[in-house]
Amino acid sequence: MNHTNNDWYVFHRLGDVPRDITTFLRTAAHGSLYQAPDWNYSVEKTDKKSLVLCALKNGRPIFGALVLRSSLPGTKYFVGTVRRGPVFDALEDAISVWQEFEKRLCHEGAIALTAFPYWENQESANLAAYLEERNYKPIEKRGAYRFTATLDLSKPEEEIFHGLGRDGRSEIRRAIRKGVKVRRADKPEDWRVLWEMTHETCRKKGIPGPSMEKLHAMREYARVDPLHCACMISHVDGCATGATAVLRHGSRVIPEIGGVSSTPIPGVPKSLPVLWESVRWAKETGAAIFDVGGIAPNSPEGSDFWRINVFKRHLSGKEVELFTPMQKVFNPSLHRVYGLLRNARKRILRKNATILNGVS
Repeated sequence: MNHTNNDWYVFHRLGDVPRDITTFLRTAAHGSLYQAPDWNYSVEKTDKKSLVLCALKNGRPIFGALVLRSSLPGTKYFVGTVRRGPVFDALEDAISVWQEFEKRLCHEGAIALTAFPYWENQESANLAAYLEERNYKPIEKRGAYRFTATLDLSKPEEEIFHGLGRDGRSEIRRAIRKGVKVRRADKPEDWRVLWEMTHETCRKKGIPGPSMEKLHAMREYARVDPLHCACMISHVDGCATGATAVLRHGSRVIPEIGGVSSTPIPGVPKSLPVLWESVRWAKETGAAIFDVGGIAPNSPEGSDFWRINVFKRHLSGKEVELFTPMQKVFNPSLHRVYGLLRNARKRILRKNATILNGVS
């Protein structure tokens, strides 16, 4: 595909996005699988809700965004979200094209935009300051954790293992002594185990688990692109003890879903062995960072989130803050209407759920 200097491309169908742009969105150092058209089309099923914009300089992508559209019913207008994006390798590139990015979004019908690229806060302070000048405001975004712990995968494996801390190393060694083994999922039933363990873990946390349809799609994606999606299963004496699916976002690998067996197995660690093998897989695939998937700050000691934090800190002593989700409202009047309709829909759904529960 031939490009001229400073070209902009807008794609209304994910299947129309060229391979070079898809590769950039998925594999750039600060890229994200959530921004990859093939992931969204095959796993998230968002083709009709998505819009891809990309800027190229001298034929090379320098800035791109897959925008999820939440429509204002009966109109062309929408509220856009760029999940873990936009994607860019240089802050100066992002700042140089951002105004044009907004202009093209508004032309498509955007009345507001939320963005939170995969950058650590310290690295992206200049971008945050620039967006504040453009009237972006920090917001709370469900599913967008701001604090996490990371492992530097450029170090030798022995050094990474030593960095787990005494408790983490002891747990992995105990698992080895108990005969725990971890392998890549290679059968449909392995993904079924992942689904069951994930749902059991989500049930205990009081949150919804992934659909079986999404698991099937992830399994197929892992088969086609094993360098960006993988499932690990730990087992002992033929009994599965833990499972996790990990995704590679640019240079960063993050656990997407996972859980442990509810079957009591005295003295056998369930969580850390499968995560440690995920770290090893991440290093083997050439990733630079392993992200534990979020830390809940200020969790009360003894709470579920506090225990999860303790577990995740076994993997890493380095805690970082990620770019804060920021939103800009382009059209306050329509955004107000959008909010009213969305709240009304939520009330109706809650009311219907209450009625159905009463009938059952």
